[in-house]
Amino acid sequence: VALVAMLTREERVARTFAERTLGPLAADDEPTRRLARTLRVVLEEQGSPRRAGRRLGVHENTVAKRLRSIQELGGPPAYGGRRAADVLAALLILETLRADS
Repeated sequence: VALVAMLTREERVARTFAERTLGPLAADDEPTRRLARTLRVVLEEQGSPRRAGRRLGVHENTVAKRLRSIQELGGPPAYGGRRAADVLAALLILETLRADS
């Protein structure tokens, strides 16, 4: 949370980071926001579609289907480590900036 707060002080820089990191997953339409939300929860649940599904109120197969849709869209691969941390930060930044708008 502190990282997101710090990064969103410079909104232009934060938005650029998020858009570059997320690619097409940064689009601001409802279907893409749903995919982004799903990816955020999956990352927060250490990659578990089952736990993410519980949090999102959907079946784990729905989560898996959304993850495939992210890949087909050309969204960011987030398999772990630093890349996953960057993707999670970018997702949180976009959510924060959109909530402030």
